[in-house]
Amino acid sequence: MSRFARNTVASIGYDKNENNELLINKEEAVIARRIFDMFLEGISYGDMAKQLTNEKIPTVTGKQIWQGGTIRRILHNEKYAGNCIIQKKGFPNAS
Repeated sequence: MSRFARNTVASIGYDKNENNELLINKEEAVIARRIFDMFLEGISYGDMAKQLTNEKIPTVTGKQIWQGGTIRRILHNEKYAGNCIIQKKGFPNAS
């Protein structure tokens, strides 16, 4: 089974164990933290992508060229805020 074979989108800075639980990948987490730091410095998505591409840092899928949209998806991904629930279901007034 591949790293993210269970119909999920790969997230930089995370791996999954045999129980499909997210685990921090320390090497990739450095890149994710850097993206958030650049965002806080006011650097645009496009400029972040150019910088990571110029430094030859591969994306989580192994691509050599970063896109602004990729950076945006990372910054808006709820996994990084700790709000990830797999197979979400809502039950209003379920008491």
